[in-house]
Amino acid sequence: MTATLEEPHREEVESFANTVAARVYAHQYQAMTDTAILDPPNMALASCVVSRDPLPAPLKDALISLGFVPIDTAAGGTEERSMFSRFQKPRRTKLEKWRAMFLRAGDLSERLGTLEELVIEEMPEGSLAETSKEGVEVLAAAARTSLRMLLAPTFECVTQLERLLLQERAAKKGRLVLHPAVIRAITGLVTETILRAAPSSTVSDDPDDESPLQVEAPRGGVVRTDPEFRVVNFVIKGSKELLSSYIESVLRQSLTAARQP
Repeated sequence: MTATLEEPHREEVESFANTVAARVYAHQYQAMTDTAILDPPNMALASCVVSRDPLPAPLKDALISLGFVPIDTAAGGTEERSMFSRFQKPRRTKLEKWRAMFLRAGDLSERLGTLEELVIEEMPEGSLAETSKEGVEVLAAAARTSLRMLLAPTFECVTQLERLLLQERAAKKGRLVLHPAVIRAITGLVTETILRAAPSSTVSDDPDDESPLQVEAPRGGVVRTDPEFRVVNFVIKGSKELLSSYIESVLRQSLTAARQP
C-alpha cells in the first residue's frame, strides 16, 4: 500500500508527519476491513512512501519516528535531461522509497496466529446482522483451541480478551493488522455483549448502514453506533480505545439519551 510524495522540499515537517500518519492509519484500517487485501491471508503487508525527489533530512527524521525504514530503489525509465542532453548519456533518477511493515497476528505469537487461522477458516462474510451471533461461536471455538480461553458475550469476557490482545500487542514494537475475519468475529462478540445488556437494541441488516447497531438501554433512548469501527480502532490504538470502555460508554449514552416519541 503506497503513497507518493510530490515536491517534498515544500513540505513542513509537522504537516508532513501528520499527513503520513493519517495515510498509514487509513492503510491499516482498510487492511482490516477490506477482504480483498489480505488474500492470501498470510501475506506480508506494509505502508510505503515514495518520492521522486531527494527528501530533506528533517522529513527523513519524521519518517524514522513513524517507524519507516529506507529501501534502495531505482526509478523505472525516468531520465534526467538538460539542454546539453544530446551530448550526454541519459541518467536514471533514483526513487526515495520508505517502508513500514505491519505486524500480523503470527508475528506476535504462535497462539495468536493460530487463533487467526482458525477464525479465517470458519468466519462467514456478511453484514453485522448476519454474522454477529456466528462470530461469537467462531471466536469462542478458536479461543478455546488456541488460547485455552472460554469466551461468551459478557462484559467480563470482552475485558479478558482485550487484556490478552494488549499483552500480545506489547510483545513487539509496530503496527498490528488482524485479518478482517477476526475483526468481524470480535465485532460479533462486542455486539452480542451489548445486545445482552440492552435487549431492546437492534442491528440493521442494511449493508450500507454506517452505524448498524442501535443501542437502547432499559428506560433509555436510542444511540446509533458502529462496533466494527471501534474494534479496528482498538487494534490500532490499544489501551486508548478499549472495547470495555466503548461498551460502558454507549450504554451510558443510551441511558442519558432522550427517548424517541
